[in-house]
This record gives sequence, structure tokens and C-alpha cells, in this order.
Amino acid sequence: MENNIHWMKRAEVKKVEPGIIFYETLDGESKTIEFDFSMLIPSFAGAGLKAFDIKGNDITSTLFAPNGLMKVDADYTAKPFEEWSV
Repeated sequence: MENNIHWMKRAEVKKVEPGIIFYETLDGESKTIEFDFSMLIPSFAGAGLKAFDIKGNDITSTLFAPNGLMKVDADYTAKPFEEWSV
């Protein structure tokens, strides 16, 4: 939480009523959260392109992140969130 903003990720909104959101977690648990102001932003995803090298080998996972967005000039090695940097 930053600036009293609560992020909720990896959940599916089932219904929104005035002041309350009904959602389901990845574990299948149904939950609700009350709000004064809410903004729902869908996850970003790439176009689902496939990439092949000159020999015809599939290199999609090398060029694209799991969400389908192309990797660019960045460090993509797996590490804890606390070690991330811009």
C-alpha cells in the first residue's frame, strides 16, 4: 500500500455494487472489499505472437514475457521484489 492506495492483483471481479466489490481469488475464495473510490484496470497482455530463429527453433519464451509482452532493454533475471530496480 502506498498513499493509502490498495492494489489487488490476480483476482476476478464478479460484481460491483455501490461501495462494495465482490471478487474471487486464484484459490477460488469469494471475498468482498468496501471502497469509496475504485479503479478497475485489466491486466496487460501481448498479442500472442510466436518467434522463431533462422533455423526454425521456437524462441518465443526468449523474446516474450509470460504475459506475451516483448522483453526490451531490462534485467529479467528472477529475484525477490525488494531487489527490483527501474
